[in-house]
Amino acid sequence: MSTIKISQLPAATLPLSGTEITPIVQNGVTKKASVAALTAFVNVKSYGAVGDGTTDDTAAIQAAVNASDGVFFPSGTYKVTSAVSLKTNNTVFGEGPGSVILYTGTAATQGAFFVNSGSSSAYVDNVTICDLKLLGQVASLGFSEFVHLISLNGVRNAVVERCVVEGFRGDGIYIGSGDLAGQERHNINVTVRDCYINGVNNDNRNGISIIDGSGINIDNNYFLNTTRSNMPGAIDVEPDVNVYHIIRDISIRNNRMISCGGNVANISVFLPSVAYTTMPNGFNIENNYIQSSTNSYGIYFTYGNSSGPALTESTAEFGIRISKNVVNYGSVTGRGFGLGNANDTVLEGNEFIGGTTSFIGGAGVNVLDITLRNNMFVDVQYGVDPFAVAVYTGSRIKFESNIFKDCGPAVGALGGGIEFASGTTSYVDIIGNIFVSPGGSFTQQAIRNSAHTFTGATNRLIGNSLIAGANNFVSAINLNNYPTSIYNNIPNFGVNAVPSAYRLSVDGAATNAALFDNDDTNVQITSTNGTVNQASGYAIGGFAYNGTLNSNPWGVVTNNTPRMQVDVYDNIIVTNGDRATSATDGFLYVPSCAGTPTGTPRTYTDAVPIIVDRTNNKLYFYTNGSWRDAGP
Repeated sequence: MSTIKISQLPAATLPLSGTEITPIVQNGVTKKASVAALTAFVNVKSYGAVGDGTTDDTAAIQAAVNASDGVFFPSGTYKVTSAVSLKTNNTVFGEGPGSVILYTGTAATQGAFFVNSGSSSAYVDNVTICDLKLLGQVASLGFSEFVHLISLNGVRNAVVERCVVEGFRGDGIYIGSGDLAGQERHNINVTVRDCYINGVNNDNRNGISIIDGSGINIDNNYFLNTTRSNMPGAIDVEPDVNVYHIIRDISIRNNRMISCGGNVANISVFLPSVAYTTMPNGFNIENNYIQSSTNSYGIYFTYGNSSGPALTESTAEFGIRISKNVVNYGSVTGRGFGLGNANDTVLEGNEFIGGTTSFIGGAGVNVLDITLRNNMFVDVQYGVDPFAVAVYTGSRIKFESNIFKDCGPAVGALGGGIEFASGTTSYVDIIGNIFVSPGGSFTQQAIRNSAHTFTGATNRLIGNSLIAGANNFVSAINLNNYPTSIYNNIPNFGVNAVPSAYRLSVDGAATNAALFDNDDTNVQITSTNGTVNQASGYAIGGFAYNGTLNSNPWGVVTNNTPRMQVDVYDNIIVTNGDRATSATDGFLYVPSCAGTPTGTPRTYTDAVPIIVDRTNNKLYFYTNGSWRDAGP
């Protein structure tokens, strides 16, 4: 997993140079490279701003913003009591966390810095906010859902970088669709990077909210203590219930989230199930580190919910890619990820540590084309009956090359790797996964059937190491799995296979039609279905047919009747039971030839061949180099 640039920073502090940038001195002001292109800027104090934390500097700041594209805030605390509206080509910048914008305003959905393009077809272009600290009043005034610090509505090519965004009462940064209900605004190419977003006391809405946007890039930020228990989470992508919202090409990368709360997820995408004019698509959630102490999800996606329509084959593809993330819940019963109505989703190279069960699907929802590849689930063993992943209803679901390590409870009846819960699935592949418990805590089931309806003819179970826990998966193709105890699977007879306890049965919940086992203390073939049984094989202890144990160690059984057996004395018993003199079936057939045999048969030690001369009605046996007439 690649290194998160911000991950080595202490939780309580964050320098505002997330990457090394050589400062540039221009007109006596030290500026970062991102604002160095400014040829004309003004000092906010030249317009009457005081920066003492007491004087209301709102009007002076607005005058500076109106007068110049570039506005510089030297170190100080600038009290802002209502929104400062930014215009096209504005860059507001300071000297880092010493340049503080203290926001005491209460206007809904506006914030200390506010942009509103005025219509759905207009944009405010090229806005940059950088190297500042924006400070809200949540610690003293408490939660207020719509009192944000930065509010962007109808922007194009906007950047927020190297800022401290702290103590917000609503959102730290709101990328929205206006400050009044029903306004339609669209945002294009918005970047938030290298920022420190601190909710202070988990009594806010979200660190960042995205209501409308395409080309949104949230990169290398540090989120701490955001979000109260009845709000979504650190980053919430959630358009309002309007068909005109555009949510496309959302990239959330390289962020670190520590002790963030919420009732949905640290990173949540919740799309109302409306008929969008432009269907949402393109979600890249990559290389984030999430460490949480709440019961929410690490990462969550859904289109609608259980009260809305389930996703169908005609639903446009969402293009969801979740990769290289680390979600660490420890002993808290949070969930690594959740997928509600989702399709075209790949989870690859992630690590989910601790917590409880992640979900694919759920009551009233559906998933299509979901792939989990090269992920690791470690110590997912908390909460009630925890499994690493639970699957509900969906089709074309693939688990490939994942590791399930020490998942499931140390004690108890349930828990383990993958649970197929109430629902129906088809075209499920479980290929090349490892279920292992070096810590000894995974004592239950690798794969569990919990009142699930499988479409077994479409499923495949291939090349898995099911060495910790039993398996209830139902599939038509079962190849090269290496278990210690595995049901519904053909054992691995490949190179270096060690068949110490292989077992084949039709359905663990029904009467076994056949049981194949290579444990020396058990039988090889056991038939308990009284209708039709056909089998052959070897067992030290004997085999059974029609529910009755036979002491002979080898046999061929068809229709619950032994046709040939070998006893412990090497006697060959071709059939059982007496035959009537008028019988027309049940005979031993031996080879015959038309005349005296002359060929030299293959020889076996202490065994001789026999043949019948059907022309001369004689029986011959071959011994000591020649055929001999058995006579008379």
